[in-house]
Amino acid sequence: MADNILLRMKNISKSFPGVKALDKVNFELKAGEVHALLGENGAGKSTLIKVLGGIYSLDEGEIEIEGKKVSIESVHDASKNNIAIIHQELVLVPYMSVAENIYLGRESGKGFSVNISKMEKDAGKILDDLGMDIDSRELVMNLPIAKQQMVEITKAVSVNAKILVMDEPTSSISDREVENLFKIMRDLTKKGVGIIYISHKMSELEEICDRVSVMRDGEYVGTKVVKETDKDELISMMVGRTLTNYYVRDFMPTKDVVLKVENLKDGDKVKNVSFELRKGEIIGFAGLVGAGRSEAMQAIFGLSKDVVGDIYIEGKKVGIKNPKDAIKNGLALVPESRKEQGLYLLQDIKYNTTIEVLDEFIKKEIVFMKSFSKNFYGILLCLLIATPAWFLGKTLPLVGAPVFAIFIGMIVNTFYKDRAKTGAGIKFTSKYILQFAVILLGFGLNLSQVLMVGTTSLPIILSTITTSLFCAWLLQKKFNLDSNTATLVGVGSSICGGSAIAATAPVIKADEEEIAKAISVIFLFNILAALIFPTLGDLIGLSNNGFSVFAGTAVNDTSSVTATATTWDSIHNSNTLEGATIVKLTRTLAIIPITLGLSFYQIYKQKQQGDSSHERVSIKKVFPMFILFFVLASILTTFLKMAGLHRPIQKLTPLLYLFGRILKVRPKNNSLKRLP
Repeated sequence: MADNILLRMKNISKSFPGVKALDKVNFELKAGEVHALLGENGAGKSTLIKVLGGIYSLDEGEIEIEGKKVSIESVHDASKNNIAIIHQELVLVPYMSVAENIYLGRESGKGFSVNISKMEKDAGKILDDLGMDIDSRELVMNLPIAKQQMVEITKAVSVNAKILVMDEPTSSISDREVENLFKIMRDLTKKGVGIIYISHKMSELEEICDRVSVMRDGEYVGTKVVKETDKDELISMMVGRTLTNYYVRDFMPTKDVVLKVENLKDGDKVKNVSFELRKGEIIGFAGLVGAGRSEAMQAIFGLSKDVVGDIYIEGKKVGIKNPKDAIKNGLALVPESRKEQGLYLLQDIKYNTTIEVLDEFIKKEIVFMKSFSKNFYGILLCLLIATPAWFLGKTLPLVGAPVFAIFIGMIVNTFYKDRAKTGAGIKFTSKYILQFAVILLGFGLNLSQVLMVGTTSLPIILSTITTSLFCAWLLQKKFNLDSNTATLVGVGSSICGGSAIAATAPVIKADEEEIAKAISVIFLFNILAALIFPTLGDLIGLSNNGFSVFAGTAVNDTSSVTATATTWDSIHNSNTLEGATIVKLTRTLAIIPITLGLSFYQIYKQKQQGDSSHERVSIKKVFPMFILFFVLASILTTFLKMAGLHRPIQKLTPLLYLFGRILKVRPKNNSLKRLP
């Protein structure tokens, strides 16, 4: 080994945004030596090499070659200074031949003509001299990764470089190719070539390297003669501390076979491959380049055509025709060429890490789009009816938006008969949006205030509810009325009008026509009550407090309660609105026992039918879960009120209130904003 310095890098610094990759690094390479560059991932080895190769320009420092200061600002500058680099990531052109890649940028020929034949001949001679069994005419894309690595090495050697950098050159080649590579390196050093060798394999350092320089966190740590140091010292320099424990894998063989392959063939390189993989076991596949190791794994993973043989996973025979089948069966493949076969280089990390589950997202999106397209026209029709009804209801609160909506719907129904496109959306609106509105109603109930004010009116509320339900049942029996319609009218008139109807309808499985009939009756009563009750209250001599209880218990819908109370207040200059509304909201709580009672009645009916049909009764299907959310909303509102946070919640939900107001589940009078 010569003592003359071939390369000297002094105080090299390189920074990237937020990161100092190199900090005053020093490095020397002697002619005729193999100098190892050692360090953990992120230590700065590759950055230092890229500065030397002209890929990165240095921020600070100097580079000297054979005692002369040089400026390396580009790859071309590095080439002029006889520097060649074999990068860890291959930089070959896949659609060019081996010869074209070796002489890329140095093509044989005159002018614009290229002498392909001469290049192939010269490349073939170099490959033979280096002991490479590679056809110079073959396209690089048709070569396995190991042979592509050998082409990269041949390309670097062919330029007759004085300084040769090898970054992990043995990562993809077999022991046989490694042995041949080391022979080439020894021959080059005899000619005075200096080689910078980067590798994580400590055994290679001992075999081929003369000196080793260690880097850590972008800084130069020190240089040692390989023969005068040991692995422990080098590791200590790399990590900055002495390591006393090394990882040793303890393997306890089991009898559980998780993967079994029998007589696997692909008609080419894979011939009668059979093996077993047991739980907790690691199996290694060894062989020369071209032996069929990678091809066997590709065949198992469904990447090869014309595959025959049997594959068993946990004792069950599976058919794997493509990678999708393999993934479904719990197999994963880290391919030999991660850049070409394992990653979408033009996509971000998020895309690459989620690509395997993208199919599930696509399926869900398709289901959603189908559901949306099926319901769209019906929802749009309901919205077109509800919007003008809402504005009309605000203008004439005595009538109310639901009544206007019914009238508009009747007019539309007169002209619009074909409901093939809108039927599904109308059903969706009548079921789910009505249930959603009931849940929103819970945010208007403050349980603490209800308990405080409602206790005085509770006996009256219970008596009116009982009387109303009994009358509804009696009239249904007397006049043989539709059972569902009578039930909806009964709960609507006794509890809270449209909200109670919305809550009860899905429990008793009422259809759209029955719901429309019940709402029509209820809101007819509402209009009459708002017009008559203030005068009636005066005739029977009710006090302000008495009228608030009377209006809160006798008027059905919340908006009609506010209209009735407001009329009384305008006549008597009083403030019965808050009391009437609280009494009305207390009545609303009866939704819970009424719907629960109807639910259990439905369960009882199904059990009676189940005795003959032997069908299982599902409480989950019968129980109105939205009522549970209604209660939770009320409880949440109460606690938020206690914490002083109820106003922000109201401000964040204008759209929810819009739905609620359309369906008459919130009072419309602005004076209700004074409610606690």
